[in-house]
Amino acid sequence: MIKITRPGVSVIIPCYQNANELPQAVNSVLSQDYDNLEVVIIDNGSTDKTPFVCGILAKKDERVRWKSLAANVGPAGARNTGANLAQGQYLAFLDAD
Repeated sequence: MIKITRPGVSVIIPCYQNANELPQAVNSVLSQDYDNLEVVIIDNGSTDKTPFVCGILAKKDERVRWKSLAANVGPAGARNTGANLAQGQYLAFLDAD
């Protein structure tokens, strides 16, 4: 039998044009003592290298997932998208910058 563990916390990071700042934000979450978490990055229609950076971050750590939106839906829309994708028992939000 395979035991599926649900993350205790989902940290949702909405971002727009944050290719330079995003790695530091994600790494700050992943470096915490509590490791039963997931990071859900929502790229809010960025036109810079943010989607590329999201992909790299997700490949480095299996706890990182991301979704790129076709158009900017504003901060609340990005947060709501992240909340809908989150699998954790608790939600936390962190700005990318």
